[in-house]
Amino acid sequence: MNRIESILTGLAACLYPPRCPVCGQILYPADQRICPECRKKLPVIDGPRCARCSKPVEKEEEEYCYDCARRTFLCEKGFALWKYDRVTAESVAAFKFRGRREYVIFYAQEAVRLAESFLWRNRPDYLVPVPLHKKRLAARGYNQAALLAERIEKLTGIPYVPLLIRTRNTKPQKELNDKGRGRNVEDAFALSKGEWRRLPGIPDTVLLVDDIYTTGSTVEACAAALREAGVRHVLFLTLCIGRGF
Repeated sequence: MNRIESILTGLAACLYPPRCPVCGQILYPADQRICPECRKKLPVIDGPRCARCSKPVEKEEEEYCYDCARRTFLCEKGFALWKYDRVTAESVAAFKFRGRREYVIFYAQEAVRLAESFLWRNRPDYLVPVPLHKKRLAARGYNQAALLAERIEKLTGIPYVPLLIRTRNTKPQKELNDKGRGRNVEDAFALSKGEWRRLPGIPDTVLLVDDIYTTGSTVEACAAALREAGVRHVLFLTLCIGRGF
């Protein structure tokens, strides 16, 4: 980093000091990315988890959760960092809707730390964020999944490529039930032809990056577009995951 970049970084830290992604308080020292006490509040999935979607399961001998045991998926498997609860819901909402972009630094560090073995075993060719529709992107100013994928690329070297676009401005998934979510995002994603043409060949394994997984409808719709294009394996990485329906 040269002197000018160092000065700019220092000014940015003064104007926009990093805040804890749980309590929202300014952090001291600035390189600390979460309050020690707040870290303990994050519901890390440290017990048995579903072999496909990563949702917590009650018993070690349960290979799949209820959702995954009763149907098949185009998105083969994934990894989630935390259970979706009041703490993680508030943190991610601030990240998505209230401009707390700096939270992505902590999120990415934790994603790489907690999902290290998953990333190493599966070795994805590309990180692909779940896209926002252009209208929603214009209103929000950024795609939280893209910020996360970009930061993970810096930490792992796995290339970030926005291979997908959202073709319809769908309703927010949180407003719908299980079946409604599936219908809402059906055929809502397509390849970004410009990005696809830049690839040296058809990827073997793609890792979708998103913030929250509930029924899996969104990643399934994304996987459908990628599999149709010839991608053999579609996986996902998400910050939070619910317990299912």
